[in-house]
Amino acid sequence: MVACREARLMKQLMSEELLFKELHVDCGISNTSVLEIKDKRSASKKLVSQLEARLLLLKFLTTKDKELLDPICYDGTKLSELKELSENLVEKINILIPELNQRFANLQEKIRILADKVTAVKAMSQQYSKLKREKVDKIQEIFEQHLPVSDFYLHEDLLSKIEMAKTACQNGKENLSKLQIKLEDMKGSCEQLSETLSQKENLYQTQNQKLEKQLNLSQQLYQVYESFTGVSLKKYDKNSVQIELKAPQDGGTSLLVTFFFKQSNSGNMLVSDVQVNNSDVYITDCIEHVQKLQNLPSCVKNIISRWHYYSSLKEQINDIQNRLPADWMQHLNRLRVVVGKNANIICTLQLSSADHPNIALLSLRGGDVKMKGNISPTNTDASVKEWVAYLEEYFG
Repeated sequence: MVACREARLMKQLMSEELLFKELHVDCGISNTSVLEIKDKRSASKKLVSQLEARLLLLKFLTTKDKELLDPICYDGTKLSELKELSENLVEKINILIPELNQRFANLQEKIRILADKVTAVKAMSQQYSKLKREKVDKIQEIFEQHLPVSDFYLHEDLLSKIEMAKTACQNGKENLSKLQIKLEDMKGSCEQLSETLSQKENLYQTQNQKLEKQLNLSQQLYQVYESFTGVSLKKYDKNSVQIELKAPQDGGTSLLVTFFFKQSNSGNMLVSDVQVNNSDVYITDCIEHVQKLQNLPSCVKNIISRWHYYSSLKEQINDIQNRLPADWMQHLNRLRVVVGKNANIICTLQLSSADHPNIALLSLRGGDVKMKGNISPTNTDASVKEWVAYLEEYFG
């Protein structure tokens, strides 16, 4: 009976691999689920085999004679005890067999359900294939009815072109991504370049402002050249300009005029000082004038006028000093001369300047002479030589 059961079980298990393959391929059950079912079936088979083997062994032991078992029970175990133990084992095995049979039956039911599902899936697959073929045939029929025979196979070209278009689209997306990356890099580079250009623009604006100020100064110098004759440029740097004024008479010593500049808070170049190489030329008022007006041509004009005036004045004072005691106080722009019959009258004259264009008598000292009324020549523009001649005649 046991052998028959074994044979029946083996027969039922003959198509196991085929069944699992159909579950995976036709039903769409994942490999993991199929392997779990397979493992549970294998475990059940092993448990049934072990229990049946134990059952056969116990039945064999219970039917043999005591003499046959004595050599095995070398440790003195009595046959009755061994028999009782075996009977207990048999009873337990008999209790487990129905449960095992129930599990086996459940497994068989699950296999049957899966087989039904496989059959249903196969039927649906066949139906789907049939519908697919019918749809393709219908499409071909429509193409045959509405398109010439020569154009019937155009759909294959269209499909090919569609695939090519898809490929081109994908390549375009990839190229677009690369271009976006390049664009971001270029954007960063442009921002850096823009910042650099902004810095350079500020620098150029600053330099341009300096150039404009230098140009303004150059224009003033050019105006000096345009306005006056006998003017030449000797030295020129960022802090000073030196020009040479030729003497009005031939053989005379030229005059060097140096303008010194400083930068104001607004960045403009301002005249800070003026120097000449001839100490006989009084130009203090000219310096104050140019510092106030910041006009080089006007200042040069004043200096030339003052230089010519002092050149003439020096000649006149030299003639006066050759005849009379006279002291020329250049720092005060005054002339002190001694006149009178007894040479005891000291007259102090204020020489002409920008503030006092005409010569004036400041004081008289010596003798009993006192200043009474207005002592001056009738010609208000009288020169210093004419003034001294007038005083000689007045106190002579």
